[in-house]
Amino acid sequence: MSCHRKKQKRINRKRARARARARACAKQTRVEPVRLEASDNSAHTPSSPPAQTVTETARNGDVVHVLDRRALVPGLDPDDPVVDAILEYVLARACTRFGVDAIQFNHMKGRIRLVALARLGNIAAFARYFFWLTALKLNRLAARKGRFWCRGRIVGLSELGDTASQQVACALDPVQHGAVAKACWQAGNLRRRTTNKVSRPAVFGRTTRLPEHAEVVYLPLQA
Repeated sequence: MSCHRKKQKRINRKRARARARARACAKQTRVEPVRLEASDNSAHTPSSPPAQTVTETARNGDVVHVLDRRALVPGLDPDDPVVDAILEYVLARACTRFGVDAIQFNHMKGRIRLVALARLGNIAAFARYFFWLTALKLNRLAARKGRFWCRGRIVGLSELGDTASQQVACALDPVQHGAVAKACWQAGNLRRRTTNKVSRPAVFGRTTRLPEHAEVVYLPLQA
């Protein structure tokens, strides 16, 4: 019995030393999380610079981007309040999650076009989240599976013209520059220079951890 107790003590000491080494290693390798401008659990209230500063920053490194995407399947209708609410609710959550600011959003027939400001350089992650979650919920709404959005690319503001005024005009008025048909653009549900509070659509279900209400602020953009 005495031998057994001694053996157990040795085992306990080895375990204690192993736990101490693991704790020391964890302290050395721990990485502090990046702090976003707005946390995922709070309302999105960005402190925005003047509109002129937004454009000046964009010229230096493209923080303003245009996301223009068509739907692969029917169902993207600006006159459908449920579909429209899903899009804007997800947009509000994506803005809060990634610290991105919306500038202009138009929900058109079979197509959306978003102008957004990503100061943190994470527009690609923002786009992946937005298109993934909208596809998931819009497919669920229509009781289908598979891809919802066509493939597309993110266009930086500097690609839209040679001067700041040309870039801003092309981003905010795609009809004038031939990027969107006039009838399609005018029939869409356009948001800009406003603040909208959106309730969580029922398609998200009762067990979701997402908040019941979300807010999206559309900033002004000027040359």
